[in-house]
Amino acid sequence: MIFNNPWNDLLTPDLQGAGVFFNVFDPKLYLNGELVEIDGHGGVIENLGRAWAEFAKGADGKYATIEDAVKNRQLLAAIARSGKEGRVVDL
Repeated sequence: MIFNNPWNDLLTPDLQGAGVFFNVFDPKLYLNGELVEIDGHGGVIENLGRAWAEFAKGADGKYATIEDAVKNRQLLAAIARSGKEGRVVDL
């Protein structure tokens, strides 16, 4: 899958092997064809713990917001539309 976004970057998640459980799978992510290494990546459970720790910091924490949720929903809608129409969908 390739997604165009407002920043003109090509994000390509490698979901091979994820099957129907892509929500608990740690895919490789490519940005403009190059593998993106994520520091401190420790899997789904560690990521959840880290997210809650950031939320507990209050305004100083770095955690998902409602704006992030809206962007994710738009991305998921674009993925569904891309699959249905068989074309790249620009966000």
